[in-house]
Amino acid sequence: MYNGLTKNSSLIIISAIFFITAGFFVYKNFSSREGVQGAEFKNFILVGWDGVQREHMQELLREGKLPNLEKFIAAGSMSDITITTASSHTKPGWAEILTGYNAENLGIYDNFDYKPIPRGYTVFERLEDYLGKDNVVTLFVGGKTDNIGARGPHKICTNCITRYPDTREKTFYKDGGTTAPTYQPGEERILEDREGEPYYHTKDALDVFEVGLRGAANVGPKVIDYIEKYKNQRFFAFFHFEEPDEPGHIYNENSKEYSDGIIEGDYWLGEIIDKLKTVGIYEETLIYIVSDHGFDEGKRWHINSTDVFLATSDPGATRNEGDRKDITPTILRRYGIDIDSITPPLYGVSLTEKELPDVTFVIREFLSDGPAMIADELGYYAKEGLNVRTVIVEKGEYAAPFFLSGKAQFAILGNKWSVLSQLKDAENDGEIIADLGGGGRRWKVMARESSGIATLADLSGKRVGSWHDSYGFTRFRAYLKEKNISIIPVALRGMAPETAMAALRQGNVDAVLAWEPIPSLIAENDAGYEIFTMEEIGNEMSVYLHAQRDFAQEHPGVTRTIFKVLGRAQEFIRDNPEVAADIIHSKRKILRASPSAIMNALENIDFAVRFDEKEEEEIREEMYEDISPRIY
Repeated sequence: MYNGLTKNSSLIIISAIFFITAGFFVYKNFSSREGVQGAEFKNFILVGWDGVQREHMQELLREGKLPNLEKFIAAGSMSDITITTASSHTKPGWAEILTGYNAENLGIYDNFDYKPIPRGYTVFERLEDYLGKDNVVTLFVGGKTDNIGARGPHKICTNCITRYPDTREKTFYKDGGTTAPTYQPGEERILEDREGEPYYHTKDALDVFEVGLRGAANVGPKVIDYIEKYKNQRFFAFFHFEEPDEPGHIYNENSKEYSDGIIEGDYWLGEIIDKLKTVGIYEETLIYIVSDHGFDEGKRWHINSTDVFLATSDPGATRNEGDRKDITPTILRRYGIDIDSITPPLYGVSLTEKELPDVTFVIREFLSDGPAMIADELGYYAKEGLNVRTVIVEKGEYAAPFFLSGKAQFAILGNKWSVLSQLKDAENDGEIIADLGGGGRRWKVMARESSGIATLADLSGKRVGSWHDSYGFTRFRAYLKEKNISIIPVALRGMAPETAMAALRQGNVDAVLAWEPIPSLIAENDAGYEIFTMEEIGNEMSVYLHAQRDFAQEHPGVTRTIFKVLGRAQEFIRDNPEVAADIIHSKRKILRASPSAIMNALENIDFAVRFDEKEEEEIREEMYEDISPRIY
């Protein structure tokens, strides 16, 4: 039961030629955005109340039974939070809240289908990276065990009951040696391997990881002790209470015990606030209170319970509704982190944004995507009255699923062949609406200094490094085969430019096939020289602008504005290559290269906004016969 990605839809190509007229533009730095600012707080506490049904909590508020939460909201705010991806289970709930990613990114779909969160993905690790590990204490303190646990590889029983029907006590179905009964009496237990619980990797990065404390009577005093211990240090803390989820499973959502669980959370909220005031750090501490999932009305389970809440003392969290994936982006933005530069891109949107963007545009750190970087930096979208969120990721491997999930209306994705292979069976119909150029000159074979290689024929029997899953290398190998040139392929690990340069300098390869600005960086550092470009085999190596089909149909004016803005940005690059190189350099967080190498590389990029019948016919014949062309 999850809302993951499936692949079952078609790609439609729009036949059109777009003519863009660019005017005169003055460079101005528009990089600062509302909500991205120096944090005016020191500490942050995220309080987790497990399994709170929003309506039940609101009933208790109306009855005056949650006095501390009532005062807290009066001084702060409350937002309606909705679950839109994965199941309304604990494992994916807290995982989405603490990362900003969805089930597809995390591999955590429900309490039975899960894996460890990848290293570096949680809010704890991002804050340690941003602030410096020695400059912030990170704490994860919780009542539950395995659903917020950190066990390594283990087995679980997938057909065992999870609670004994008479006592409602938990079985040990998540243990390979379990004796828990199966749903069908006498059936053989099905044991499946799991790589680890969600926080298996995360725990190693934290200063404090203490879970399995069970009830609030155990968690609450621990929380107070930790506040006392770290009162003189900067800290970020997640304090998890298993109530009211556990009494809900034992009794039901309409029981007194379920209500008492929420009331107990309210009591400890008051204790936390009092402790912060006593030690003199309340005014410099932001507090968020959130729940991972709700509870089915009157039931002892939460199969379809998507309505929860966020209460906060944060004046910056102004939006009154959101998704549980929005919590981490909100926290990171409040610390001043540029969340749009995070790779893979976060699927949540900061609640500090008073208005959601009209458009989300996902691009890569490649130079071919440079016009979109320029347009974002120079505020071209805003000048056209369009609120655009530009998400910049390292490579197409991250951009494509983000676009396919529907989180972005527009995307720049790799060359037409690789794009088609990624999109033709996608759930969300994406359409290619423009060729943005690229050009074969940006792909070059660079030979190692003193290698003696002068021509393509000289590569025979030589070690040639590249990225073997790239379209360029596939086409290059096919061309060499036509010429009866046999090379020794060497796979380069990681896309960072220094990887290719190091391989040449260390003599691990005799030549590399790479795309700009890597060749320009190699030449600039005297690590190699050019012997061939993909232009020589007549390959345009295009990149394409994609749009969600439904969005493009419903908002043709927005689509035309995107074309217009990209055309302006391309003109800016041609007229101001040095400034453009500096801007693009500042946007490339992972694929680093010097501004001078980028400026030289820009001369080898064919920037355009076009789509002609010849290219459409090539795509139709080569890759995808079932394309229905239409005029946009």
